[in-house]
Amino acid sequence: MLKTPAQAAVAARDGDVVEIDPGTYAGGVARWPQNRLTVRGIGGKPVVTADGRSIDRRDIWLFTGDEITVENVALSGARSLWGKRAGIRHIGMWTGFEIRVAGGQRDGPAYGQ
Repeated sequence: MLKTPAQAAVAARDGDVVEIDPGTYAGGVARWPQNRLTVRGIGGKPVVTADGRSIDRRDIWLFTGDEITVENVALSGARSLWGKRAGIRHIGMWTGFEIRVAGGQRDGPAYGQ
């Protein structure tokens, strides 16, 4: 059993569903290269904080695959040298990238606020 979302990002394969237990994951930055991936919080909303770390000096989670779904996960603390911040960033082909937030929220921690 993997203990952090960052460990899951390394171990996941194309087509996987990664389920994250509730809790706070400090410094939980990760690069997710998989395609057809679902990452979801279960049993409550997990919170991933940058805690001073980043991918490419700005992201908490960077997705480079396609057909990605992220559900019920809060991210906070994204910072960059350029004044831009990205809790979640996607640099794939932009096919099937979706963020689902309970209650339809479109601002706040999941969006790097």
